[in-house]
Amino acid sequence: MQIVLDERGYVKAYALIGEISDASATVSDPADIDDFEVNYRSYYLSDNNTLVKNADKQLEINNERKLVDLRHKREKQCFPYINRGYIWYNKLTDAQKNELDVWYKAWLDVTDTMVVPETPAWLV
Repeated sequence: MQIVLDERGYVKAYALIGEISDASATVSDPADIDDFEVNYRSYYLSDNNTLVKNADKQLEINNERKLVDLRHKREKQCFPYINRGYIWYNKLTDAQKNELDVWYKAWLDVTDTMVVPETPAWLV
């Protein structure tokens, strides 16, 4: 297997079959090839030329994936309401405006809290 390493020594690309023109190394397949194919970015090249999985790096990658997912949800579930025009906002009651403001703030904080806010019933 050929691999390309990033600046920190982690796998950023690999080829099980064929060649990579700018390969960093040629190594044996890791023991758990199925896990490697899913989580290759958490593997680094050890001093004895084998691929080793770093559990902390895997947690970092999983967290990045979750943040991307939360941002995508925010874009799809929140922004279509928040980006409406003043005519729509003028039809809201003061209570609805306050609830919308709290909900929007919770969505802005979602990458810190990691909690998807519950949509106000009147928006659904």
